[in-house]
Amino acid sequence: LAEALAQPQVSAREAARRHAALLPDWTEAAGVLEGALREWAEPEAHPAHATFPPTWLALREPADHRSRALELLEPLRTWMGMQPERRGHVVDLGSGTGSNLRFLAPRLARAGGEADPLPWVLVDHDAALLAEAASLASAAAEASSASAVSRASTSPDPVRPLPPVETVVGDLAAQGIEAVAGARLVTASALLDLVSEAWVERLVEACRAHCAAALFALSYDGRVTWAPAHPLDAEVRTAVNAHQHQDKGLGEALGPDATEVTARRFREAGFRVRRAASPWVLGPGDAPLVGPLVEGWVAAAVEARPDREAAFRAWGRDRLALLEGGGTFTLAVGHEDLLALPPGPADPTPSAGEGTP
Repeated sequence: LAEALAQPQVSAREAARRHAALLPDWTEAAGVLEGALREWAEPEAHPAHATFPPTWLALREPADHRSRALELLEPLRTWMGMQPERRGHVVDLGSGTGSNLRFLAPRLARAGGEADPLPWVLVDHDAALLAEAASLASAAAEASSASAVSRASTSPDPVRPLPPVETVVGDLAAQGIEAVAGARLVTASALLDLVSEAWVERLVEACRAHCAAALFALSYDGRVTWAPAHPLDAEVRTAVNAHQHQDKGLGEALGPDATEVTARRFREAGFRVRRAASPWVLGPGDAPLVGPLVEGWVAAAVEARPDREAAFRAWGRDRLALLEGGGTFTLAVGHEDLLALPPGPADPTPSAGEGTP
């Protein structure tokens, strides 16, 4: 019994240790983010779509998770619960190392009252990221299974295991769309601003054809606000937003227009759409994330406006000096979450009930 009680703590610690090992220091994170931005500028060399290394994905995960719009989950759970006889799966597009899975799967576990959670299909063109996602999911599943042993005699609620996970290495324009067949939910995090409107059209049609709901989290909306302000903040933001529209491998990227365009396409297909703000609100405690973010913005701004390189690099030095000096600051980076529910009687969202931030 003592061994069984100790096992969940050991397994959970091991999963956390392995994930924490991915976290980089400022220099490494800034380098990998700048490298990804350079890949964006040369999409022909990356036919699937741009990628990010696991170090950057691990660095941003805590901010991503605390920023998500929880108010969109209840209508999604309600919709899924209205069709308890329908199984299917959840598709996570551009899944990376599985951050979206780790956030969303536990919060959907009771939807529909199924004895077992819906399986997840993770799609990404980077086999290494998917291997890390599968490894982290396996470690978490072991911790969950062991925890069930220790709670079985004390908890009145049935223990729900983590979902089975399948990984698919492939292009979002091909295997990503194909994976929608048979899905109940299509989801992605920090993806929509990287794709084209043509890709969104294909995805919406696939969701309509298979009566799948869609939940897209953390799409950048072009808003960046610093306190204290800097005279070049607005100019840097404008240049970064222009860079966001460059082709990332799936056509001209939607960038800050992503949520607006996607919401319109889903509404035109008859879906009920809800939107909610999900901004990053960062401060001194997030300096390990903000530092690489500043470096990445400088790289993107210079790429978009090489004539302003000197000014933008000076802005970056000023911002990094604030961080390194331990100064107080607030940085808000705008994102939006979007929920789209298929039309039909099993829909808890009024037709005129779209919410906007």
